[in-house]
Amino acid sequence: MLLNIFVVVATAALQAVQPAPCTSLPTPVAQDTMSVAIGIRLPDAVPASPARGRTPQPSPIESRHGALLLAALQRVRGALGAAPTLGAPDAGSRFVLADTATKAPRLAADIANALTMTVSRTGEITGIAIDMRSADAALDSALLDAARRASGSPELVSLATALGRERNRITVFTSFRPRYHTRPLSALKLPLYDIEVPVYAGNPVRLRPGSVGPSYPDAMRTQGLDGEVRYDLTVSAAGIMEPGSLTVLWSSSPAFEKAVTTWLPSLRYRAATFGSCAVRMRAEESTEFRLSK
Repeated sequence: MLLNIFVVVATAALQAVQPAPCTSLPTPVAQDTMSVAIGIRLPDAVPASPARGRTPQPSPIESRHGALLLAALQRVRGALGAAPTLGAPDAGSRFVLADTATKAPRLAADIANALTMTVSRTGEITGIAIDMRSADAALDSALLDAARRASGSPELVSLATALGRERNRITVFTSFRPRYHTRPLSALKLPLYDIEVPVYAGNPVRLRPGSVGPSYPDAMRTQGLDGEVRYDLTVSAAGIMEPGSLTVLWSSSPAFEKAVTTWLPSLRYRAATFGSCAVRMRAEESTEFRLSK
């Protein structure tokens, strides 16, 4: 789900009654097959500028080490084995927009996850932590175990040697989409497996009407520069960004990125809902900065 936020005129925020969090889930309206991909990235790398509507491409440093990153990813993917069986989500699960092809929105439990490994110069994993948990603890455990089994492998040794640092931070993550979705995988993602997930009729997260955008950076305004920041975040059932859930996917300038990351904690949303109750939801958003010509 991609929400576009245009920073043009700030208006007073409107008051809205926030629904109570869900205590149970409705009956699924269908079972959909989701295609899961696994990817890898260097967290500190800046992705290359994406064409509008496309996935951000690897950063120059990731492109330079792309073959080694993919070899390390293949090692982790091989250790994951067959597709797991998805457990039943509960009302506290995080959801995502599962289907944009139907008129009525459908939400599915979010089975995407991510972990960051600290890899030494010798290819040993000296630290590992899950940055984003999925709706199923078994999926998180499977990714964690597979990454640990990659420690000291020839692929990680070669990658760590090429990066040339004593400590290297590398993120491995999974993402999913409806099987019929035709958007190609980005350069540092590989197909993983297809999995059946229940989908529910619901309303996705929305910005509250009249939401005030971030401040336009003075330096960018003086230079007459427009900009854009793409990011991924989780909105709680209370309609606010969950702490630690923000991932900047791409930004046209550090100044625009700082403006967005400073502003987001104060932004208020209409939370995703099933009927009259609210649930957590992860969404991809884009904030565009445009000067009037």
